[in-house]
Amino acid sequence: MELPKVRHLPRLVKVRQLFPSNRLEDLGSEVRAKLGALHLQDRVHDGMRVGITVGSRGAGGTLEAVRAIVEEFRALGAEPFLIPAMGSHGGATPEGQVEILRRLGITEASAGAPIDPRMETVVLGEAPNGYQAHYAVSAHEADAVIVLGRTTVHPNLKAGERSDGVASGLLKMVGIGLGKQAGAFSAHHHGLGESVLAVQEVTLSRSNIIAGVSIVENAYRESAHVEVVPPPEFKACDQRQLKLVRTLLGRIPFEELDLLVCSQMGKDVAGSGLDPNVIGFWRIEGGPRVPNFRRIVSLDLTDASLGNAIGLGLNDFVPRRLVEKMDAHNTWMNLLTGANKDGSTLEGYTPIVAESDREAIELALASVMPCDAPRVCHVRDTSRLYEMLISEALLPEAYQLASVEVVGEPQPYRFDEQGRFIWPE
Repeated sequence: MELPKVRHLPRLVKVRQLFPSNRLEDLGSEVRAKLGALHLQDRVHDGMRVGITVGSRGAGGTLEAVRAIVEEFRALGAEPFLIPAMGSHGGATPEGQVEILRRLGITEASAGAPIDPRMETVVLGEAPNGYQAHYAVSAHEADAVIVLGRTTVHPNLKAGERSDGVASGLLKMVGIGLGKQAGAFSAHHHGLGESVLAVQEVTLSRSNIIAGVSIVENAYRESAHVEVVPPPEFKACDQRQLKLVRTLLGRIPFEELDLLVCSQMGKDVAGSGLDPNVIGFWRIEGGPRVPNFRRIVSLDLTDASLGNAIGLGLNDFVPRRLVEKMDAHNTWMNLLTGANKDGSTLEGYTPIVAESDREAIELALASVMPCDAPRVCHVRDTSRLYEMLISEALLPEAYQLASVEVVGEPQPYRFDEQGRFIWPE
């Protein structure tokens, strides 16, 4: 017996959101100038090995920033190298973390520096809450370390409401990224917010980190601002940068949707695959359904996720092609590393699996019927919200929004012969 599906899909109209478009024209020059202002040449000697952290989020301009740091320290006579700083990502293996960097365009050739992906750690200390400050052996054996990271909101720490204005930034890159799987596990299981805040005392005061480079993106995923600070200023930098982030974040401008469709999800989109700051924390934590997106469908998994489909369970329907890209080990390793006694494993659940993109959307809409004019919004992913497709039912509301520009005419949903969605030109 065939599953209940709608017979007709609503027509879609392309719209653009107008976000602040300030961006750094030359990120590399900014990074080099601000590194120079710290007078690190007074601490760097010929032949010193300097580790540079690189994460898994694919922040705008990451490779440009990496190259700038490499060039700056090579000019000082140092021997820079890269340290994958991504906790348990890539299945918590050296090979997996190197492959994630490759998929983000960062290789030894493109960066101009070797990569040391070892997963072993040393413990630098223990916080009052029991968190053990693991520190990558590759960083520990270096003469100095530069922490490069993106500052933004976080699926657990949100916008820092419960963590003294700190979310995903330099402190988290040290505790979770350079902590590798062991450090990430300890931090999450002893309270992520409290553990990240403890990094300043238990890790930075006992490590060889000499500077942090913090990038903030605009809603177009371009580098908009960068700070370069010494370790004692990491927390203050995280707090400043997070305030800026909150003014630049993209949002879906509709509070009520029958269906949100994302062309892709993944770890380079958000730590939970789909950003709960966009789709609503009630899907993870319960509580008020704000915003109220009744059904969510994701159609694909980003290549940079390396099969890590954490966040799969935040969807109601997915097509089989997404599930077939899932690497169970990589997904569950990340899920269990970030689990804690007060959370759930919901993000690892498998939703209803359809045979195609078309069927996933048809099933999702049928499940919210009766609805003569469904409110549908289709986005590329939850970090790229500057261009969207909306159903005609949302047009009257869109025309009332100063930040939304309607740029197309209503068109039918388009799919190829295999039922895969085609984004209109």
